[in-house]
Amino acid sequence: MKIILLTAVMLIAVFLMALGRTQSETDRELAEKLLESAEVQQVQLSAAGDPPVFQSGSRAALFFERKGMQSLIRGVIVIENDRVIDLVILQSHEGLDHDALDAPSFRAAYRNKPAKPPLIVDAVSGATISSQAVTDAVNARLVQWTKYAE
Repeated sequence: MKIILLTAVMLIAVFLMALGRTQSETDRELAEKLLESAEVQQVQLSAAGDPPVFQSGSRAALFFERKGMQSLIRGVIVIENDRVIDLVILQSHEGLDHDALDAPSFRAAYRNKPAKPPLIVDAVSGATISSQAVTDAVNARLVQWTKYAE
């Protein structure tokens, strides 16, 4: 069920971008869906130009970007209270089949972990550097989030 919902969310994001919406508008709409709230607020964690962060109550969507082995990796880590509840890879062409980071087991490795750095997860076989890039990006955002939340 979660995979179907995630697929629908990603298709909606692609569709909205095709309609000429800005990346910021698309990110906000995706955050509303992931946070299950129409009342999200964008918060500034660091320098302008960094990927956005949205918050609604005890939930937050921390978008990230990182250079992978083959291409740019874009994603969002969803946290609630002090736990990671989901990791969504929005853009990636990593691994031999260009879909190594789409593996459900990779995303599942982040779930229910404390939303405090350093988060440690096993790398995806065949995409070790790319999966480490995701973990590094997630940890960088969690460092910023922890400082913001204090």
